Amino acid sequence: TGSPADERSFEHSYEREVQPGDEYDDEEGEDTYVGTCIGDRYLTDMILGEGGMGRVYRARHKIIGKTVAIKVLHAELARDKEAVGRFVREARAASSIGNAHIVDISDFGETDEGATYFVMEYLDGENLSDRIEACENGMPLEEVCDIGLQLCDGLAAAHQQQIIHRDLKPDNITIVKRGNNPRFCKILDFGIAKVSSGSSSTKLTLAGAVFGTPHYMSPEQAAGAPVDHRTDIYSLGVIFYEMVCGDVPFNADNFMGILTQHMYKAPVPPRQRVPELSPALEAIILKAMSKKPEARYQTMEEMGADLARLQRGEAPLAVSEMLGRSGSFEVPPEYFEGSTAPPRRSHARLAAGIGIAVAAILV
Repeated sequence: TGSPADERSFEHSYEREVQPGDEYDDEEGEDTYVGTCIGDRYLTDMILGEGGMGRVYRARHKIIGKTVAIKVLHAELARDKEAVGRFVREARAASSIGNAHIVDISDFGETDEGATYFVMEYLDGENLSDRIEACENGMPLEEVCDIGLQLCDGLAAAHQQQIIHRDLKPDNITIVKRGNNPRFCKILDFGIAKVSSGSSSTKLTLAGAVFGTPHYMSPEQAAGAPVDHRTDIYSLGVIFYEMVCGDVPFNADNFMGILTQHMYKAPVPPRQRVPELSPALEAIILKAMSKKPEARYQTMEEMGADLARLQRGEAPLAVSEMLGRSGSFEVPPEYFEGSTAPPRRSHARLAAGIGIAVAAILV
């Protein structure tokens, strides 16, 4: 679902490894920074990836020896003073979130050639899109809840700082091993989509949105309307949908076709695509994907609380709410019998008439 302009996670986006002193040729000529020292302290040794905003290098701090990732903005953006100024403010904001699930930005500066760069922690893992692709029949419930709770925690911290991501997608989520946790989540590329305002930053807008993927945009973002933190809640719902179904809810041959579906079309209920899926998780996903922001979870904390209920074997609040929106949202009869635990994927039974009516989602 991506495009060449997508921002990729570090290890899984490089086109080739480059050793110090090697030449890297592209359409613009020899790479300037491989095998050099950026900011008088970061020794670069290879290109990790390239996106619409800039090129990412692996580097080592020449004094303390710490490995980092450095993103250097493309030359045409580096010359846009307004764009650079906005980007600096966004980098400061992202670095102030102070949450373990947000990629750490530790330094910012200009190269000797005048190109703006910032320094991030180096992540050795896989991005969520690779993990989704590896699960042929959708990710298991336990893993979806674990990853989902981490993402809610990180995004809640960002929203508390009045920072909206606006470009959430699996490619911007990296899974690493951290201590005893084999699937510790890091959210990347904060603020990229917000760096777009006015005529001088048109190219920045194109790189971050038009040539990125539209598959995760909220209806209000697709319509070009003002957005708040609830746009991230919708996008996270789309990511959950893809995690359990293996594909995004909306697709089309062109950019506008996808945006139109986000604005006007109800998604196919996940249990129509994956019949054994927990009805509780379906309710969480579809509530998050409500067309109107006021019908979604109002905060990431609310969404995380429902995921925690599901993880504990309790019925999420979204189940009763979605039942109240439309009589056609049905759950298997055994769901409410005895334990409140949702049926496990391997034992769930398909109930007749499963699904959310269009009216319930278009709210």
